[in-house]
Amino acid sequence: HRLKVVSIQTIFIWVVDILVFKLSLDMFIPDAGVGYLDAVIMILIVSLAIAIPSTPAGIGVVEAGIVAYLVEGLGLSMELALAIALGFHLSIVLPHIITMIIMLLRLGINLKCGIKVN
Repeated sequence: HRLKVVSIQTIFIWVVDILVFKLSLDMFIPDAGVGYLDAVIMILIVSLAIAIPSTPAGIGVVEAGIVAYLVEGLGLSMELALAIALGFHLSIVLPHIITMIIMLLRLGINLKCGIKVN
């Protein structure tokens, strides 16, 4: 039963990620002609990029994968591809950072030294 629930949740997360990527590209660059297959490929590239141990949050590696696909696969300019990659990665990482800061502050942990303040 637990495996079934986790599987459904995982599929849901992947579908949401694919839709977010596809719809955001359609909204910001409608002329790019991004299809659902392109969105699936992009999510797979991002997943593989963050699976490789590298920098925190995959900074640089994720962008490189996204830029490579957008330039080579979709024919976008390097500048536009980099802007998209940075925006996409920021939209993924920023909510996690904000949530962690809020949690640390609620726990009374000083953000400068990491020590709990009473």
